Parts: sequence; C-alpha cells; structure tokens
Amino acid sequence: MDSSASEDDDNCLSCRICRFQGGLDLPIPTIADLDDLRTQAQAFSISIFRHWVFLNKILKRFEGQIQKRWTKRNNSQRLSVLLQAWPHMSATHRPEFATLRKISLNNNKQRPNQAREKEAYLWPYINQEDLVQSHNLLIFLNSRGRHPPDKFVFGDEHQATADRPCGSSEVDKYKMSLHGQRSPKTYGLLVSREVGDRIQQQLRMEPAAGLQVLEVQERILDFLVKCCRLILHDMNLDQVDLTETKPAPPQIKSTLPVHTVTAMAQIAPYRLPQRLDMNRLRVLISARREEAEEHVWALREDPGYFAQTMRDWSEHSPFMIPDKFKRPHSMVGEPVFWDKVATNMIFHAYSSLVLYATADETVTLAQEKLDSCRHRLDLSSSLPPEVEKVFQRLDHIVQVVADEPLGELMLGFPASPPMRYGYERAACDSSPSFNTLNVKMGRLSAAWRVQVLFRTLLSPEQQKKHGLNNTVEEIQRMLDEHSKDSDLISSWVSDRFSDLALMSEIRRQLGLFQPWCTAWRSKCFIEDDAPYFFSMVECVHDFTTCAALDAANPAFYGYPSDKRRTRETVDQMRLAEKRLDKFWAKLDNHCEAHTSYPVLHLLMDFFNDWNRKIHRTKRWVEPKDSGCRPSQQPEDDKDEEIELLGNTPQKFKAKTRPDGHTPSPMQESRRDSATSTEEKDHTEVQKIKVNKRAFKVFATMFHVPSANEQQNTGEVAWSEFLYSMKMIGFSVEKLYGSSWQFTPDTIDVQRSIQFHEPHPRAKIWYWLMKNFGRRLHRAYGWTGETFEVK
Repeated sequence: MDSSASEDDDNCLSCRICRFQGGLDLPIPTIADLDDLRTQAQAFSISIFRHWVFLNKILKRFEGQIQKRWTKRNNSQRLSVLLQAWPHMSATHRPEFATLRKISLNNNKQRPNQAREKEAYLWPYINQEDLVQSHNLLIFLNSRGRHPPDKFVFGDEHQATADRPCGSSEVDKYKMSLHGQRSPKTYGLLVSREVGDRIQQQLRMEPAAGLQVLEVQERILDFLVKCCRLILHDMNLDQVDLTETKPAPPQIKSTLPVHTVTAMAQIAPYRLPQRLDMNRLRVLISARREEAEEHVWALREDPGYFAQTMRDWSEHSPFMIPDKFKRPHSMVGEPVFWDKVATNMIFHAYSSLVLYATADETVTLAQEKLDSCRHRLDLSSSLPPEVEKVFQRLDHIVQVVADEPLGELMLGFPASPPMRYGYERAACDSSPSFNTLNVKMGRLSAAWRVQVLFRTLLSPEQQKKHGLNNTVEEIQRMLDEHSKDSDLISSWVSDRFSDLALMSEIRRQLGLFQPWCTAWRSKCFIEDDAPYFFSMVECVHDFTTCAALDAANPAFYGYPSDKRRTRETVDQMRLAEKRLDKFWAKLDNHCEAHTSYPVLHLLMDFFNDWNRKIHRTKRWVEPKDSGCRPSQQPEDDKDEEIELLGNTPQKFKAKTRPDGHTPSPMQESRRDSATSTEEKDHTEVQKIKVNKRAFKVFATMFHVPSANEQQNTGEVAWSEFLYSMKMIGFSVEKLYGSSWQFTPDTIDVQRSIQFHEPHPRAKIWYWLMKNFGRRLHRAYGWTGETFEVK
C-alpha cells in the first residue's frame, strides 16, 4: 500500500486489479483484456513463488528462533513489526464490520477512505487486534511457509469479499488453473473452458476471481517475508542458503481452558484449510435433533416448562412493540393473543423436530455413502451420482433449516424486551417486522451497534456482501467480548441465533468438500421426496394455525415443583398437569380431525423414541415416618408414569402418511425397536463417582422434594454445571449463541448432548435443572442414585 497516498483521493487503491466505489460497494476485480489478464497473472505468479520459496527457506532454518523472539515481545513491540510490514493495517477484528458500523453511523454522508475499505474486504484477517496476539502470526507463518500456495486457493477466495465483475466475451472463454499447480509457469495459467474432464473444469476458477486470489496471496506472502526480516533483524537473510536446515519446532497448541467455536473461527484464516469432518457434522446435528425431540416431550409433560416457554414466545411477539404512544397492540393479553402465541410455539417445536430429524438422517446417509466410495475418491474423479445427490440433498435441507430461525428473528428480535423500546410500530401495522418498524434508538448507543449487526444478518443483500458465516462469527464475538451488547440479547433471541449459527457452520463445513461441493452447488436441485418433509411441516402449520386453543395463558399453569410437597402444592401441581393434558388433548383432536392422525402418530417417523411415558404427580397421601433420608423419597411417593400412545399401534403402522409416503428403513427400524421408558428403567446403569462439588449439582438436577424436608433448592451456576459434566468425562465445547456441546470423552456413553446456557444471567433455575435431569435420564438412563460421592 502506498502510504503517501492522500486519503481524499478516490483513485488511491492499494490493489492493482480492483476498483472500489464508495459506500457499501464491494471491491470489483477489473480486467482490461485477455493480454492484460495474462500479463498480470504471470507477474503475480512469479512474485508469489519468489516470496514463498524464500519464506520456506527461512522457516526451515529459523522458525524456532522466530517463535521464541515473537513470544518474548510485548504487544507494542509486536505492533511495531506489523505496521512496518503492512502500513495502515486495519485496527480491529473483522474490519469490514467496523466499516459497516461507521457507514451506518455516518448515514453514508461521508465516504470513507477507499483504499482502507477495500483492504478490509480483501484481507479481513490482516488486522492488528488478531495478529498482535502471541500465536496467530506464528501459525500464519507456519501454514503459508510450509505448504504450497495452491493449498489455500479455495480459502483465499472465500475469505476475500468481492463483487462479480462484468468480463469481456474474449476473457469469458477461459478459466484460470490454480489448484494442484506448483510452478510459476502453470500457476494462474489460462485454459479454455472446454479443456479437460468435468472435475478439472470445476477446479479451475473464473479469471477475475483467480486474479483476485493471486493478488491476495502475493500481498500475504510479501507481508510474511517482511515480518521475518524484522523479527530476525540482526541476521543476513539474503545468505539463508548458507545455514543448515533444522527440524521443525513442535506444533503450537491452543491454551484455551474451554474449546470454543469463536476461538477456532478466529484462528482458522491463519491455519491450513480444514477438511470436511462428517463425523463432527453428524454429532452436531444428532445432538440438536435430540434437543428438539426433548423440547416436544417437555412441553407435553411439564406445565412449568410449558408456561415459561409460552412467556418467552409472548415476550417476543411483534405485537409487544410499542406504538408512538408507547403502548403495545390492543390484542396483547387477550385470549386471541395467547392463541397466536401458542400456535407459533407449537409450530416451531414440531417443525424443528421434522427438519432436524430429516437433516440427521440425511447426514448419516451421506457419511455412509461417502465411506463406501472414499477408497477410490481423488481430486481427479467425480463423486458417484448417488453420493453427489445425497450431499446435494443435505446441503439443501441445511439451507431450509436455516430459513426457520431467520424468519423467527425477523419478527422476534425487535420485539425482545431489551430492544423493543428502540423501535416504533405503526398503529395500523397488523404484522410488524424488522423491515416495517421505525428505528428510534440513538446511533451512539450499544443498542444501535447490536441492531446494525442483526439487520446485516437478516438482510439478504447484506448477507450476500458479507457472508452469513462471517456475520454470525461477528455477532458471536460481540456476545463473548462485550457485556453491554450481550445484555441486549434475550435468551429467546440467543436460542434462535444458535440454531441459525449451527446451520451456517454446517454449510461452511460442506463448502470445504472441494471440488465436489462446487459441482453439486452449480446444479439445479431436484428432490424426489422433498414433498414428504415439506408436507409434514405444512401439515403441522395448517392444524396449529387453525386450532382454537383455549386456556393457553401461562398463568393457568402454575407448577410449584420446587416447593416442599404438601397437600396444597400437590393439588396445585395436579391441577396444572390436568390443564396441560386437556390442552394437548384438544390439539391432538384438532390434528386428527384435519389429518386422521393424532399429532404423535402423524410425526412418529421423526422421533428417535416415540413410545414414551410422561410423569404425573400422585394424589396427596399423608406422609409416614419411613426412615428415608431427606434426599430420598419412599416408593409410594414416586410419580406416576402415563403412556401417551400405549402399545405400538399396529393399525397406524398399516396406514400410509397423508401424502402416501412409505417410511424409510431407518424409520421402520426405530418404530420396531422402540422401547418404553419402563424397559429402559430396568437397564442397569453403571454408578458414577464424583466429588462433593459435582454431587451437589447432580443431586439438584435429579432432586424430588419430599414431604419430610424443607429445602430451598435455589439455582445452580452455569460454571458449576460445566465443571460437573467435565468431571464425569465429557469434553465441553462452546458453540454459537447460548448452545454448548457435551461430547463423550472418557465416559462410557455413545451419544453427545447439547444444553443452552441461561442468558443473560448464567444461573440455572430449579425448573430448568429438572429439565436437564430429564434429558440426561432419557439419553443415558441416569437417576439421582447413579451418582455417589468418592
């Protein structure tokens, strides 16, 4: 970059092949003609390999010394090196989003410096905040200096955000060859589009995009060589060939106490690009499917959980947004309002189950198909048609699932309690959403920064410019590092964001499966059985939106399960359970009238465990002195278990679905192998020994208040829950939003599980701890008797 260039000069560009128009425009590669393209590509290619060979020689001899010197320097010394090697380097992480905030704040009245703005889009990971840290530059040097440039082609194209140029007809006859090329003569070579087989054609890049990758790589390698010269300032690196090579130093390992997706995303641009990890995708989707299924059962079983979920959905109804008189919609609080809230909540619960179950089965099938052909798969061969179709279907389903939380956030984010008073609803607006509201918040407030990022997330145009995954990572970073901004995100919004971020991460992972991902995404998707899961979602939507659900007000479901068992508390619990059963019976009858099936039978193909019992409180019986400890409960006091479906309904198995769908072998296997809760309870579970600190957490989770104790169970800190799960043998990973993944490490269980961290207070209420306990019991068969103090 020319440091002497004037900031007011519109033609001041740090890049030789891009023009940059002010405002929110993206860099657009420009090519004069075919000869100009060849000349620039050849010049970049020669420069890239000259820098790379020199950097490789330095690292083979002095990488250990570079690491020692860099880690010993303080931040100001590191920053001095970085700014000498890259003058005017962007100051913040993801500088293109800092640019967006600045433009929004100035309302586009003042054009920013174009050279700086273009650098933010093409080299977003070249910034002071990230590179001044102790390990990132060292990882960057190692990956770029010890691996040839073609290994980074797809990653450099993905990381750099640029617009599509209008090429000439002469240039459009060619594509650029980069992948697999290891010499300056062939790296960036222009080849006719028709030359080679289908895979070779897909591996090549469009000329403008290829030229952009060449420039990005040339600038990066030049920067890294300059860094080495500055760090090893007392050595004559021009005579590097006279020094003997040394063994590579140990790989730099993460020092984070908890593995987080945010930290991995921050390091990813500096590492060698990842490969597709199908097992990880399967674990993530399977755990989210289990969570969706448990959510459905908890809504049916637990009046307290049902009431709290209703309150969350009601607080995020767009009718809660005030008008110019600071009043919510007149409908709020009326029976029709609670009907709308209940139908939205129920539709979300069942549609999520259908979609995540479909995604889970598809990713399982994709992994099986890929394993069957992996031994004969290489970069020069195409995926077998049946395998490509499964991956294309998985990619499509992931996109469909991502659309659900996007739509919910469009309505629910501006209505959330921390944000709603920054918006104004028109009195005549019967369906307010993000795009129809007036923004009333101050532009210097934390709320303004939050709403700008969420507006970027929910805008298709901004998504195209910044990328969904990049926007998700920026929002997650805001949640992790800025408490004032994080406090403006409600738990409901955080949960929806978690789902969207999960799908974004899965789609990003599928994009790593190159060149085959490019092949299936370039084709038009034709789904043979898409009508099945789409029709199930539409069917759920039809019978929920048409239902008149009386008594949906959460005030009817007071459920004092955390109180000491007395006649009054037991009667109150039984009344709430009776009202909840009546509510679901009415919904089931309405569904059966529309589809000839009760809800659970209609959707039985999407449950992992559809033949399940629910717990109901027994009638009050005056307690006797049983000699039990306060934490124990006499056998006679234990809750009842009620089967919702009874035995396997053969008459329903004989029928087909409303659309004539025949269950898949995987679905039939689940139906036939379904076991009741009673059979699972008789399965012997190995005892788990824990210390007193962890035992207190599990005792609260599986605790049932008895008539003989007066104990305020209170709440449990989230950090204590994490500690307890790590102690018994789970590895803990912080995903996006409020979601955490718990994967078996040293503990002998088969499946992973996900839980959501309470937000904004990291305290788990008793009713939520009981829900955690139910999920652990159904996943692993654990009870309060499973855990013993060492």
